Amino acid sequence: MNICIYVNQNNLIKIEDMLHSISLCNDIKIYLLYSDLKDTEFNNITNYINKNNIGKIITIKIDKFSTQLIPYLIIDNIDKVLYLNSDLICTGNLDELYDTNLDIYVLGAIKDFKEDLINEDVILFNNILYKEKYSIEDLNNTNINNMISNILILDNKYNYQITKSHDLFCNPLIVNYHSDITPWDQNYDDPNRGRFFLEYLEKVNTNKKEKTKERFINNQKKKKVIISIIVPIYNMEKYLLKCIKSISRQVFEDIEIICINDGSKDSSLSILEECQKIDNRIKIINQENKGLSGARNSGLDISTGEYYGFVDSDDFISPYMYSHLYDCIQKYNVDVAACNHFRVIDEEFYVDKENIMDDVIVYKNKTEMYKEILNDKDIKCYVWSKLYKSDIFKTLRFPVEKIFEDIAICSDIIEASNGMCYTSIPLYFYYNRSDSICNKFDQYELDDAMYNYYERYLFIKDKYKELTNFNTLSMINWMYTHIPCMGGMGGLEGLYNRYDDILLDVAKGYDLGYVDEYKGKELSNETIEFIENFKNFNVSNKEDNINIFNSNKELFDKYFKEKDYDKVKELLDNMKHSYSSYSEYKEYKEDLKKYKNK
Repeated sequence: MNICIYVNQNNLIKIEDMLHSISLCNDIKIYLLYSDLKDTEFNNITNYINKNNIGKIITIKIDKFSTQLIPYLIIDNIDKVLYLNSDLICTGNLDELYDTNLDIYVLGAIKDFKEDLINEDVILFNNILYKEKYSIEDLNNTNINNMISNILILDNKYNYQITKSHDLFCNPLIVNYHSDITPWDQNYDDPNRGRFFLEYLEKVNTNKKEKTKERFINNQKKKKVIISIIVPIYNMEKYLLKCIKSISRQVFEDIEIICINDGSKDSSLSILEECQKIDNRIKIINQENKGLSGARNSGLDISTGEYYGFVDSDDFISPYMYSHLYDCIQKYNVDVAACNHFRVIDEEFYVDKENIMDDVIVYKNKTEMYKEILNDKDIKCYVWSKLYKSDIFKTLRFPVEKIFEDIAICSDIIEASNGMCYTSIPLYFYYNRSDSICNKFDQYELDDAMYNYYERYLFIKDKYKELTNFNTLSMINWMYTHIPCMGGMGGLEGLYNRYDDILLDVAKGYDLGYVDEYKGKELSNETIEFIENFKNFNVSNKEDNINIFNSNKELFDKYFKEKDYDKVKELLDNMKHSYSSYSEYKEYKEDLKKYKNK
């Protein structure tokens, strides 16, 4: 295998490591082109190659170096040569690269990551065809990209260029540290992207590896975490790796990735631990199952960033999501930035908004923010499509023992923020899974959804009276669109019996004409019929249900005081099956919380 390397004063600090890494190859002949070297420096390099048995060496002193001249700078009549820049580390044998068929190509190379040109740090030359096609006069004073047309584009693994958005989880054969700051520099501060360098050192010099790793980490500690990204995980082995990879690839690098393994029974924890070996920004909390809210709260408790983001472990995000949202917050001086999202169904991507452009809408007025949330078109209640200033969560936490916690916390977030902006660019990829919480729940989880929406309805009704129309309309539409789910739990009669106090309260707003301007436009005939039906419905057995609930409540208080927790647990189950109003639901939830915190 013929390998060409160029050495001068500028790359002396790197060349020994680069040379040592190619010792993984077999039967190497090194054409060492050099200029501007002192005798001692030249001797040190040649002695290093010989001492470590890296390969046979042929030295060629030159006055001027340019990549396109390499086939002419090598005097020997060879058919092929592989040029390697000094910023590279090889991770394995290069035989498969060297054996690439170049019969009809003058060279093989990889495209540069930032422009549609070849990257000149790794080039496999077909010397014979190259010299036939181009004379040395043609090649002088020009760039290789301007001259060469028949190039074979090689696989990226043969010249993997380390960038801000590259895949930390890749397995390249040649790693290219081409940036201004490389692992050889004393102020290099990225042990994640430096891991290929550390793995190489582990093979050749363990002591140097430990010192280098310590230097990387000490430099990294000087950097400030700007964004904490919180990922709750429960039995997500199928989706987790893709999720974590997408977060690790963020262009915005000053992040910590807080992963909460919430009592998973599958291989989720093992996947996290393997990811942590590759990206040391990952922090793992391993806890007993506390539910989605409890997991997010655990993440919030240890977050150190100035801003917080949330990603569900079955979803994934664009590499530019947090850089774009962060820029929006800075530019528009708001506490929350939200983005559009794709819905992923059977690997097909769908987005609600057509004609997506980089337009940003800013809401500085709380009334405007609530109106937008109630409209449920652009900005939605989901916490995962946003970036938040950390001050919002200084005392705020997600409500435990509830699902649809995004709805429950939405008003608190708006009240704590100075404004919000929304970009129509979809940067979050939301998996519509048939087994997700939003698509598969029982009557009592639906209770959480209904009562969370109702609590928001009551809050806005009391504090933002100017939004009464929107508020009533939003509540009616939500109830109607969820009838297919709720109707299965005892039919409409069961629905009316269980939620009659809420339904009748909302119906008052309808009777007062709060939604008149939307009839025939926002309210369908089926929705209007639904309202009229429950207005005229006679609730059955209401008094009996109240008596049963009160009896269970009295017994709960008695046995809780006596610390007879077996009976307390049984009574909680009875209360769960007997509450039939918003006030009783709240009592049940308070007693459940009391039992869990005993």
